[in-house]
Amino acid sequence: MSAEQGMCVSNHKASSAEQRRNEQRLRKLVVGENTRCADCLLPLEFRNAWASINLGCYMCIQCSGVHRSLGTHLSKVRAVAADDWNDDWVDNMERWGNERAAAFWEARPPRHRPVQAFGDSATRGLRDYIRAKYDHRTFAAAGEPGDWLLNSTMANGWSRHFDEASSSFYYSDGAQTVWDVPPAALPAPPEPTHWWAGYEGWLEKKSGGKAGKSKWRMSEKWSKRWFIMPPDSSRMRYYKNESEATNGKAELGELDCEGATVFLKTVGKGGVHRFTVRTAGRDLKLRGAKSDFDSWIAALRPFVKSFEEDLEEDSVRARGETMDSQCPDFDDDDSDG
Repeated sequence: MSAEQGMCVSNHKASSAEQRRNEQRLRKLVVGENTRCADCLLPLEFRNAWASINLGCYMCIQCSGVHRSLGTHLSKVRAVAADDWNDDWVDNMERWGNERAAAFWEARPPRHRPVQAFGDSATRGLRDYIRAKYDHRTFAAAGEPGDWLLNSTMANGWSRHFDEASSSFYYSDGAQTVWDVPPAALPAPPEPTHWWAGYEGWLEKKSGGKAGKSKWRMSEKWSKRWFIMPPDSSRMRYYKNESEATNGKAELGELDCEGATVFLKTVGKGGVHRFTVRTAGRDLKLRGAKSDFDSWIAALRPFVKSFEEDLEEDSVRARGETMDSQCPDFDDDDSDG
C-alpha cells in the first residue's frame, strides 16, 4: 500500500519549554500496556522505548528499525526519551496507546505471533509480521484508524465514541450514555487470522543415508545447515548455507511438519538442546543452542501435533546403554549431510 497510514501529525519543531513539558507527559503515558512493545511484546521502559507518532504505539528498538524500513508514509518513528516531542505528537499518543492501537491493527489477531529475544536483531518472521500488520492490514479492523477511533459500532445496538476533551471512550445505545463499556456491547471474540510469519536460522542436523536406506549411528555426523520455514508454510527446508538459500539453489531436503510429533531430548553438554521432528515417513534429528532451540520450537508450534519428552532415550542413558551402535537409522535424505 502506498497511502499514508495512521493519523496525520505535524512537523512542528518543539521549543525547549514544549519539550520539557512533553517529557513529563510522556513519562506518565509509558505505563500499563505501553510498557510492552506493540509488536513483539518485549518489556519497555521510558528510557529505552520508541514510538510511532502517527500510529500511536510504543515499541522496542528492534521493532522500531522494522518500522523505519516501512517508510514514513506508514510509520514515523521517534525515541521517547531522546527526541524532542511537540504537543501534537504527544496528543496522538494520548489518543491511542498500545491497547487502542492493538484493538484496531489486531482486530482479527494472528493465530501465532513471531518470537523475539532481547538484544537480537528483528527476525525475518517479525519483519514479515510487522509489514503484514501495518502495510497489508492483514489483521486490521475495517475502515481508517481515525474514523474507527471517533466512532465504532458494537453489539446489541451500542456504539463507541471518542471524547476529545478527556481522550476517553464513551458508549451509547440511543437511550443511555455511559463511560464504562457495557457487557452487552461487547461483540463475540473474533476468529484468529490464519497467518504465520515463517522463520529461518541455523541448526545442526544428524546426517545419515538417503531416504529408505539405513546407516549405522556410529558413522553418522552432525552438520550445520540453514533451515527455512516460509511464511504460511508448514514445510521445513534446509540448505548447506544461507547464501545458497538466498540465491535460489535447490534445498538439500525438506520435511512437512503438519501433524508431526516433536520429541524433546535431554539437554547435552554445553547447553546443547536436541529434538527430533517425526512424521509418518521420516525422523529429522536436530540440535542447537538454547536461543536457536527456543526460536525453532516456537516456529514449529503452529503445525505439530504434540511435543513429548524422549523418555525412551532417557531410560537408555540411565541404564548406561548406547543405542548408537545397535540401531540403524533412516532419518535423512541428503547424502552429504
